[in-house]
Amino acid sequence: MEEKCWICGYIANSNEHKFKASRIKKMFGKQFAVPLIFKTENKEREIQGPNSKLLKFTRNICVTCNNVRTQGHDQAFEKLISSIIQQYENIEVESPFRVSKFYNENWEWNYENLLKYFAKIIGCRLSENGFLDKTETLSRYIKGEIENTFILLTFEAKQGTKLLLDATRNDEFSKTSFNGESCHYITEDFQEFFHGWTSVNWFTVHWVYSVDKTFDKQKIYSANNYVKLIPLNVQGRNENIHPLDWFEISHINTQSLRKEFILNLINEYQ
Repeated sequence: MEEKCWICGYIANSNEHKFKASRIKKMFGKQFAVPLIFKTENKEREIQGPNSKLLKFTRNICVTCNNVRTQGHDQAFEKLISSIIQQYENIEVESPFRVSKFYNENWEWNYENLLKYFAKIIGCRLSENGFLDKTETLSRYIKGEIENTFILLTFEAKQGTKLLLDATRNDEFSKTSFNGESCHYITEDFQEFFHGWTSVNWFTVHWVYSVDKTFDKQKIYSANNYVKLIPLNVQGRNENIHPLDWFEISHINTQSLRKEFILNLINEYQ
């Protein structure tokens, strides 16, 4: 039986990039000037170009949804990343990150499209990992049928990582992209959450998706504003692409730290 597009239900005849194709081309060129490595926890494989199958999800979306319906959403992500990389000095590390600073105009419209970009990425990841039944809300949001009450984004500028990348003193070797594994949680009163993150160079976007369609504060908060998260499983893998001779930057991915981080995100939402 042919796979169906999880957004519209048509035949799935396209593969969404796990790492944004336009960003990869800007970082490394259409023809890679240096050998690039695609790395997961246990394997390293050399990739020849931005259309490598290793950089894409399985075929679970249609061409129209991928290239037409969500084109503006993809552009919103690229606008944000390009602006942030160019305006690093405008990021106030100790202050709340304000997206409006980095979208020159119509920032609310751009941010809505950014949320929809992550709705597509989350949906492709869930569909690929056996959670197709959790994507209906994301599909309806992308199609404009409902408003967002279920995706929360938070942003992180990693000064230490930027210093390490700058220290290479070689433009080709100061570039890297990461996708973190996605974790599946349930609260004590059976609300479901997924959490993951993506990084470009030294800038990271963390996302939380509430399967129950809304962050219901009355349900998820106890008297001391704490909710117990029970990890169900880890889906996907930590993945990154980097130049062949690039030095390693380690990332801690323990379940305890992951739980602590998602609790902080939910607490920020309050």
